[in-house]
Amino acid sequence: MSDGSGIPTMRGLFAGVFQNPDDLLSFRTLVAKTLGTLISSSSGLSVGRGGPFTQIMAMIGYLISKIPIFRRANFGQANYNFIRAAVAAGVTSGFGSPVGAVLFSIEATAKHYEIKCLWEGIICSSFALLVFRIAPVLKSELLFEKTNFTGFELDVEMFAFVFLGVLSGLAAGLYCKLMVGLRFIQITLFTKLGLAKPSLKRRIIHVVSICVITATITFSLGVLRISDRLMVNELFRDHSLSFPQWNHISDLPQTALIVYILMKFTITLLPCGAPISCGVFGPIFTTGAAIGRLYGEILLRYWSPAQSPATYAVVGAAGFAGSVTQTVSTAVIVFELTGQLSHMLPVMISCIVAYFVSSMITPSFYDIVAEWAGMKSVCYDVNEYILGRKLAKDHMSIVPVIFTRETTYDEAIQALGCIRRYDLEIGIARFIAVNRPRITETKNQKVAKQIEHLVSKVLDIDKRKIMAVEDLSLLNSEEKNASSTANMLELGPPFSPFEFTSIPVQSYIPQVSD
Repeated sequence: MSDGSGIPTMRGLFAGVFQNPDDLLSFRTLVAKTLGTLISSSSGLSVGRGGPFTQIMAMIGYLISKIPIFRRANFGQANYNFIRAAVAAGVTSGFGSPVGAVLFSIEATAKHYEIKCLWEGIICSSFALLVFRIAPVLKSELLFEKTNFTGFELDVEMFAFVFLGVLSGLAAGLYCKLMVGLRFIQITLFTKLGLAKPSLKRRIIHVVSICVITATITFSLGVLRISDRLMVNELFRDHSLSFPQWNHISDLPQTALIVYILMKFTITLLPCGAPISCGVFGPIFTTGAAIGRLYGEILLRYWSPAQSPATYAVVGAAGFAGSVTQTVSTAVIVFELTGQLSHMLPVMISCIVAYFVSSMITPSFYDIVAEWAGMKSVCYDVNEYILGRKLAKDHMSIVPVIFTRETTYDEAIQALGCIRRYDLEIGIARFIAVNRPRITETKNQKVAKQIEHLVSKVLDIDKRKIMAVEDLSLLNSEEKNASSTANMLELGPPFSPFEFTSIPVQSYIPQVSD
């Protein structure tokens, strides 16, 4: 539970994949995740910290919510709102941009998001950044230097930024495809070694092998030993490349950048899927900045554009990172990191173009990792056609609880554990919406019993396969004994035959959905 990036895990948590969050967000997992992140970050591997920080803060938020002053009777919506705010703070601690981090956390982890929770996330993220800025030990530490680019005018150079977005999208698609291919090669090799099933020996061999390969590449090329933060500041500066390590590769900046991009691309691929606590945003952001800087240096040599190569580095960083993760909010993070809005138009356009290009080639990085972890249901690339042909028998779970006519709503929710009230209602609504054509308008008692049986089965449906509620409106306008769809409520568990807790769809809290 403490391996990999925490963002797919949080997406699965909010989607209802994990029925028992106590293990996922326990203090034991917090210690393991924290130590794993520290070790992987200090090991010299090309890994990020944004994803692990997200899960670490979620665990801290969950543990804080168990303090008596914040505790709720049952694990429900209030607890999830607490965790969502903590996730936003975790993203802020990795990026240093409160507003962009909140938007990124919504875009990357939430299929549905309550708008009323937005202010909680912003406040939590702002305080996280405030503590970082005023802490005496860290006050001299600066994440990224502010840029001072010239103003951007809408002219023919816009096509150069659009083409950079296309290149970033293609590079992101290649990155994700190679990541899947590398995973296939790893599984094949482990199978031949007799390590098809997960084991301690397999984990050790996997981690040691990527460490050896990374160390071999890194120490043969001095520029790769520079941290991502320093490298981004170097590429964002509006002057020629100044690190002496560049000259060890070549006197030409274009050649040095090409070698750096290829090697950085390679060592960033290696940790993907490894049983270690690591993220990916930092390395791909740095790689994107190098791609943009190379693109700008080439244009400067053969075309003399109005914008400096550093501007193209900023646009490339936003485009490549946004297309790998397939999140547009990366552009907002770039604006906050650079402290400048003069390049808003090229950054936004490049991000959107890169997003569309990469989405036509491959799913996002987080979708791929979620699928590896067995959480295909939370992937954003699963369309209506695929979900419409899923079999219920493959996604059913037994709930060892008996519900009678005297069972109250709170007792049902408490018996079902962490299944949230609105999730349960959405599941019943979706089931009746899908099966409405099969339910006939009849007073036949056999049909009535069958309908009651089908609706009660919704209580056993695995919450991993729930979809959005459609705008339905079924009113209790007939007698209670009538077995018509108009007398059935699409929202609420069945406590008595055709007597439900009525919650109209229109009264639901506004949500942001994909």
